Amino acid sequence: MPPQGATVNEKVVPASPVPSRPLPAPSGPADQPHPGQPHAGATVIGSGWDAVISLPAGSAPAGLLTSPQLAQALQPISGGHALTTSLLSVLLLDDGRIYAGMVPVERLESAALQSNVPAE
Repeated sequence: MPPQGATVNEKVVPASPVPSRPLPAPSGPADQPHPGQPHAGATVIGSGWDAVISLPAGSAPAGLLTSPQLAQALQPISGGHALTTSLLSVLLLDDGRIYAGMVPVERLESAALQSNVPAE
């Protein structure tokens, strides 16, 4: 279900599928995911509008957190930093984990706590 107050416009999907092209071969190191492919270790917590993607520690590119441009946009929070826009929120934790979604920062913090609980 869309969030309260959202306007939904339904579109008819064309009868014939749009032709697709194969992805080009990766040009970076073998351990780097190719754009458009899931990141190794990425998980999705929740579903629909409540979905949050979780990336393990070490997923952020080197120097991301030391970027002066990004530092201007980040808000300090307990245990890390957050970036919020009207469309997307990103939570960068001090331990290196990253959470992102089209949800409020509080939902990202909840997902981080949920995924930090050891399995029984």
